[in-house]
Amino acid sequence: MVSHMGVQEYATVRNQNVEILVDFIIKCSLEKLKEKGIVASFEEPLRQKEFVRSDCSDVFDHFFKVKTFSNINGNRDFEIWAQTTCYKGNKSGRPESNKTYEIRETLIESLGLRKWLLSENKSFRTVHFTVGPTEYTYGWFESAKKNAFDLSVYPIDKFDINGLFNELNELFKEAKMEFQYNSLLEEIYNSSESTLIKEFILYMQDKIISWFEQGLPSSEVADKQANLIKRIEDINKEYFDEVISKSKYGGMNIKGKVKGILWGSEPYNPMYKNTLEKVTSKAPFIPGALQTMANWDITTKKIFDKPDQCDSISDYIRYLWSREDENRLIVRRLLLRTPHKGTINYIQDLDINGITEHNLYNGKPTSEQLDNIKEKITKICEENDIFNINDLYEELTNKRARKLLSESVRSEINNGSNIKPTFYFVEDSLGDSYEIVSFNETNLERPIAYHSNFTTGKVSPYQNMKVIRLRETKVPLAIIKAKYFSEREFGRRAKEEAYVGITTKYIYNNGSFVERYKGLPLIMFVDMDEKLIPQEYFIRRLINTGWTVFFSIETLRQFLKDIAEVN
Repeated sequence: MVSHMGVQEYATVRNQNVEILVDFIIKCSLEKLKEKGIVASFEEPLRQKEFVRSDCSDVFDHFFKVKTFSNINGNRDFEIWAQTTCYKGNKSGRPESNKTYEIRETLIESLGLRKWLLSENKSFRTVHFTVGPTEYTYGWFESAKKNAFDLSVYPIDKFDINGLFNELNELFKEAKMEFQYNSLLEEIYNSSESTLIKEFILYMQDKIISWFEQGLPSSEVADKQANLIKRIEDINKEYFDEVISKSKYGGMNIKGKVKGILWGSEPYNPMYKNTLEKVTSKAPFIPGALQTMANWDITTKKIFDKPDQCDSISDYIRYLWSREDENRLIVRRLLLRTPHKGTINYIQDLDINGITEHNLYNGKPTSEQLDNIKEKITKICEENDIFNINDLYEELTNKRARKLLSESVRSEINNGSNIKPTFYFVEDSLGDSYEIVSFNETNLERPIAYHSNFTTGKVSPYQNMKVIRLRETKVPLAIIKAKYFSEREFGRRAKEEAYVGITTKYIYNNGSFVERYKGLPLIMFVDMDEKLIPQEYFIRRLINTGWTVFFSIETLRQFLKDIAEVN
């Protein structure tokens, strides 16, 4: 079956290799610091160190304890907690939006850790290592890290990161045990030969040693963010038990029911009529694909009809991709998937200038883009023994193609960025008494994260967040986001939304964090399976970062009714 598993496995190996490298760099740096008389002693660094408290259960890539020769603010013993983020980059050099989720999780982990360590009066520092091309991420990432960690280290500009990954992969290909990895790196480190690995080790080592020489300076802004989370936690102490109790009754499973109705596994329910209409209008591929699968043999013969003017497989591919009717959404997906017999790259890895995951299936490519797409698909076909039009036609119309289309529908329903059944349903359910409108329709400031104050780069407003206001008076009552949390992804989503919550609810003004929308609750409507009972710390994390959490329409209605009476 066609899958991205091979790509994911390679990414996992790459990340592990980099963590081993950073761990080695930390050890080398500590030895150097000891030689210099800056560090008196240190404990062997640990990898994958757990940190568990009432609102978090996170794993940090690196942890060690160190005793300095000199007092630093009255302390000599420090805990150092560190994370490593690895980016592979791409040929186009364009930032990838999916890395935003990852950085939000990393930032909130660091700030949550910091809140606890400050509360427990620990002497500590936090460090972040970025291993990857800086242009692969948005400009605000670097400044946000610098203001959430005490030390944030980026690679040298224009450093050949992919070359580094390749060298590591080659170096470690036979290694199995920890001592083998260290022995191989030790050999590189002590060699007179210049390699990317050695260049990287020396650069990162210099950054760490310099930080120690400066007296382990800490981040004042990171402390302020951590103290803000503590402040929110103290305010909401009486609220925790109520919300956690309600979370144990499960969710409404709005997204699951809409998926079931679309897929035919759930009976039609008129309650979801408007939601279904919005979903299908935002994702026309879904109803079209379902109809095609229901009449597979007849429909695919029409869709993939072989025109007389096509003399070669590349002509046929170009003809099919250049179609502009509604079937292009099906045709393009199958053209990318059916020739493969094994692993396929992600859409963003096509590396065609101007082609992204957002316009690949629906956009109108230029002639040059069309030629590039044709060449790539033709090459894939040839690599999989598909050499002529008849061979490709067979691959596009057989039972395997139908299964691949079915998988695409499931993926679109589950992950499509335009499909927000939970938000649509909540809007519809509250529509009799309230309006749910965009920020542009109010006089409220747009929800631009407070980390915009740390950077000169562009920070766009958060999406999928709206304002609830009274229908008659237009008075804003609250800000809302409604989202489905799956059991498998609940923890990650809670971290991501925790960072969104705190950076929306507050602004950084003249060195202090102040509430942005005074008197307006920041609501998170959590849609989840009916029988799912989330971990308590997931919910605490959301509450501690400013969210007012709901699991049912009824309790949300009552809450809005209560605050409407005050307004």
